[in-house]
Amino acid sequence: LEVDAYLQSQIVRCCSAVLSPIAAIFGGIAGQEVLKACTGKFHPIFQWFYLDAMECVPKAAPEGGLEPSGGRYSAQELVFGPAFQQTLSELNIFLVGAGALGCEFLKAFACMGVSCGGPGVVTVTDDDQIELSNLSRQFLFRNSDVGNPKSTTAAAAAKVMNPAFNVNPLQNRVSPQTEDV
Repeated sequence: LEVDAYLQSQIVRCCSAVLSPIAAIFGGIAGQEVLKACTGKFHPIFQWFYLDAMECVPKAAPEGGLEPSGGRYSAQELVFGPAFQQTLSELNIFLVGAGALGCEFLKAFACMGVSCGGPGVVTVTDDDQIELSNLSRQFLFRNSDVGNPKSTTAAAAAKVMNPAFNVNPLQNRVSPQTEDV
């Protein structure tokens, strides 16, 4: 049996890294399987589950190497390098909607260090208010948030997860009338 030395070294280097998006995938699958087991409504997965994400790993060591800084984002730096983490921290992102997917994106951005340094900022806009029905599918909201704007509440909750997260919440509808904003 031949073993690809490069592939082996990449797996050994990255095997201890816990990356937020991958953890979210497995958390969602585990939660779904628990619900299936508790309710008996659907059949659980009776097979091996294998996720190959080696295409995410750089083919060659990036400029500056792959040595982690020892900080909050060390796992990502171990896999992608400090230069990539620096790029993430300086991104400017415009996110439309702070509902179910918007909350997931804000959580992921805060956990990954997106727009958490330098000039980077995530601007999120949603002109909707939190309703009671939102609480079952948008985890950044609490009972006390009902009636409040989704964008400001979600931004504040994400900022609690990572105080360095630069987020600018707006309550504007995305339309031709708000292009000047």
